Amino acid sequence: MKANIMAVCAVFLFTLLLPPALRAADQGHGGHSAAAATGQTHQGRGIVEAVDPAKGTVTVEHEAIESLRWPSMVMTLNVQDPAMLKGLKEGDQVEFNLLVKGKEEYYITRIEPVR
Repeated sequence: MKANIMAVCAVFLFTLLLPPALRAADQGHGGHSAAAATGQTHQGRGIVEAVDPAKGTVTVEHEAIESLRWPSMVMTLNVQDPAMLKGLKEGDQVEFNLLVKGKEEYYITRIEPVR
């Protein structure tokens, strides 16, 4: 038990001593800290892979979102209002607005099929 506590403390201290550039690389989504973008809305474009109205989520294979410094990837995102999922289906090409509410907390505020 004491060895486990010491190991956890060592890892924690090691992380604190890393140069900031190395720490940023481990913040997810290309090293971008979402805290800097809190409250901002970003535009995305992608293809719907799944829709779950009961959970209020949509899974999208989105293109790179430059304003967040995110590469293209597949993500399951919460929607601000599950009603906006009505009519969306797998394979739809969509444009969406993504609101950053906090670190690792994102909500789609608008999602529409591309016509």
